[in-house]
Amino acid sequence: MLKFNLGFIASYPAPLRLGIFVSILLLIWLPLAVPIYLLETDPNKINILTLSFLYIEFILLLKFWGKHIYKQPQLLRSYGLEISRKNGRFLLKGLAIGCSSVLGLFILKTLLGWVVWQQPPNWLLPSI
Repeated sequence: MLKFNLGFIASYPAPLRLGIFVSILLLIWLPLAVPIYLLETDPNKINILTLSFLYIEFILLLKFWGKHIYKQPQLLRSYGLEISRKNGRFLLKGLAIGCSSVLGLFILKTLLGWVVWQQPPNWLLPSI
C-alpha cells in the first residue's frame, strides 16, 4: 500500500487549503450526485439524497483531513463535535426552542386568519 505524505498541504496559505478541500469534496461528491439528478424526478428526494451524501462526505473528509494533513486524529473534537451530556442538553434545548417557535408562529397565523387548515389527502398518511 502506498503511503502519501500530505502534511505539506498544512503549510499552504488558508485560502489555498480551503480551495483544495472544497475541490476534493466536489470531486468525490459529483459522481454520486450526477446520477441522482439524472435518474430521479422528485426534486424533494433529489435534495434529500444529494445533501445527505454531501454532509456525510464532508464529515468523513474532515476526519481524513485532520488525520493526514494536520496530524490530529480527533479533529472533530477540537470543533466541539463530540457526544457529551452538555452537547445533548444543548441539542434538546435547541430542538425545544425551534419547535416552540414554529408552533407559536402557526398559532399566531391561525389567530390572525392567515392559515386555513385542511384535511390531508388519504395517500399522504401511508407515505409518512
